[in-house]
Amino acid sequence: MRKLPIFLFFAALISFGTLTLYSKNAQPKGVKPTLPINPVALYQSDNELYFDNKLPKADVVGEEPPGDRSAGKVWLASTEHTPGSHYYKMYISPRYNPYWQDEEGSILHESCHIYVWEQVEARGGEYDDGHNEEWQDCMKSLALKNAFKSIW
Repeated sequence: MRKLPIFLFFAALISFGTLTLYSKNAQPKGVKPTLPINPVALYQSDNELYFDNKLPKADVVGEEPPGDRSAGKVWLASTEHTPGSHYYKMYISPRYNPYWQDEEGSILHESCHIYVWEQVEARGGEYDDGHNEEWQDCMKSLALKNAFKSIW
């Protein structure tokens, strides 16, 4: 009976090591992370399902988004746009979107930016890429359409 606690200790230690080895952020050294789903296909599917195909075509790439990384800023995704055009390039970070639910949430978030840009520019205005009331309304609309049902 004295050996049972030692056995349980080592079994727990090995189990913990296995969980740590296969944790969410574990990446073999030198291996570049990739997105779980083709981001172009996901954007096109979301456009059809939630935006009635009203979003313009966009270059959607699984790359680290450009941007200021000072003060510990983390970019899950970002979208570049040339004002007055219908050109958009969406960056989805493979590092910070390791699961399809993460990727889906980031693409929906960025899609609302594109939607608002299109609406504001059609009215002759300028959009600062922020999370203003119009952007929040877009996100609420997605929630009402159950776009986030597998995310939260």
